[in-house]
Amino acid sequence: MCYNYNFNTVASFDILSNADNVNAKTFMMGYSNNIYVSKNNVYISYQKNLPYNYYESNNEDRFFSVIAPLLSSDAQNKIKDIKDDNSLNSYQRWDKISSVLEDMYNKMENNEKNALIEKIQKAVDDYEAKLEAERRKTIIHRIAIDNGKIEYGAKGEVSGYLLNQFSMDENGDYFRVATTTEIWTQRENVMYNNVFVLDKSMNTVGKLEAIAPDERIYSARFLGDRLYMVTFKRVDPLFVIDLSNPQKPEVLGELKIPGYSDYLHPYDETHIIGVGKDVDESIDADKVHESGAVYYTAIKGLKLALFDVSDVKNPKEISKYVIGETGTDSEALRDHKAFLFDLKKNLLVLPLTEVKSKPEYDSNLGYYRQRNWQGAYVFSLDLQNGFKLKGTITHNDGIENQDYYYYGSPNAVRRSLFMNDVLYTVSDKKIKANDLNNISAEIKEIKLPYETQNYPVPIYQGGIGIAGPVMK
Repeated sequence: MCYNYNFNTVASFDILSNADNVNAKTFMMGYSNNIYVSKNNVYISYQKNLPYNYYESNNEDRFFSVIAPLLSSDAQNKIKDIKDDNSLNSYQRWDKISSVLEDMYNKMENNEKNALIEKIQKAVDDYEAKLEAERRKTIIHRIAIDNGKIEYGAKGEVSGYLLNQFSMDENGDYFRVATTTEIWTQRENVMYNNVFVLDKSMNTVGKLEAIAPDERIYSARFLGDRLYMVTFKRVDPLFVIDLSNPQKPEVLGELKIPGYSDYLHPYDETHIIGVGKDVDESIDADKVHESGAVYYTAIKGLKLALFDVSDVKNPKEISKYVIGETGTDSEALRDHKAFLFDLKKNLLVLPLTEVKSKPEYDSNLGYYRQRNWQGAYVFSLDLQNGFKLKGTITHNDGIENQDYYYYGSPNAVRRSLFMNDVLYTVSDKKIKANDLNNISAEIKEIKLPYETQNYPVPIYQGGIGIAGPVMK
């Protein structure tokens, strides 16, 4: 039986024609989680998922190829005879092997036992690390499209996993991907990042591996012959990677600054906008030991950054703007459609939920509260002045600082757009129009049909919870 596959259908139709003709083809592959579409190809990717019996066979292979060679020659000979005895079933075979292991181990001195266990543990860890690297791969299928005609192209695989659609890019006859490899063994966790270049047959023709050990990719953006990639552990390394030679990708420059960017957006050909979080990297005085200080990283407010990458060997952060306290969040960190930028108008709009104070204990309510604000920040952005706040817009009805205005609430601004000099912000409850030349000047507000979800509220009487009606 097939446990690890499903069917993916790619369909095309002519939107300019009244005909109902639909050209569709179905392909069997894994459950796709990231898709990249160009003019000529659809790339469908997913994590490699191996069948259960694969892991079962590995257990047997691990013993015979890794553990058995470390045993005494007498034990090895006995185990080989048992393995080659076709009259034994699987249970009988392993029962006899277990007896051999017990006899060998019980006759050993303590120092011999400890040395053998240490050797076996290291050999098994090395074996598992190699297997994990094989398992932690991404499969990519190329589906060719030509004037609505759909044809299967090729299949390839690369080490690691993709962060999102911006980790993939097609440039000419090549497909480029940025991945993070994470390998778990019983003793350690190994993490690093990679860049691969594949040809039309989905064969790897160029690669750059083991970038930023112990860190993972937080954001990536391919622009022409460049890849801009952010990894993070305690600081924010922005890597500039050259892909002009598909066979030999190379790191041109690196910038390390506190914080990280979850989303990268091009400002122009030589500047990049980053949206992420600010961090506080400090020495933990309680954990300083002989080997030196132990650092901890505290995530702070939301951070906007403007990077100058005109000198690829020496990228610079030329402007930054930090909003709110720890917990401040924006939908743009996860969905690029929430991010609005226009170079001609020097306009940047970011919806967010801002935490405006540190937690304070409310003795009346018996828990900690924070003052929150929801809405959109509107900036002007240019290379000379950087980020300049033009104003803010909220959809909250006259109540600004309430701890129950949570991220994703119906008052949260989800999207923004502009027409001429009017900025429109959209939440589940309303659409607002504001003057771009004077953000505080509200032109119009339109309420949208929205039904509040009512849930029973428990009324406590004598320690017993009784469901009662919701008070509006």
